[in-house]
Amino acid sequence: MSRREKLEEIRDEVYREMFLKSTPRADYDMCIKTGEAKKSSWFMKYYLDQEVQDDIIDNHLKRHQKLTVYELRTLRTELHLGCAPCGSLAGWKKHNNQSGLEEFQ
Repeated sequence: MSRREKLEEIRDEVYREMFLKSTPRADYDMCIKTGEAKKSSWFMKYYLDQEVQDDIIDNHLKRHQKLTVYELRTLRTELHLGCAPCGSLAGWKKHNNQSGLEEFQ
């Protein structure tokens, strides 16, 4: 497995956990498989607090101590700028025209 493939595998592991913990919950692999992930801003339908996202990223990156500093920074940046769930409750509400999370509780 190439270094790039390894980084992609780690990225996907992180996204899987994030979407399983998001509101509403989602199966990341199913979003890819069904084509939902091809829609513009599809990930904005999901909310996960930014601190929780950071913890998930940190936990996954700690497991991969053989990565270089450059690879760690690249992966962290890609995760934050990629298709992670919305980390801002206000932004999520605005994008989804929601007044709150009541319907998910």
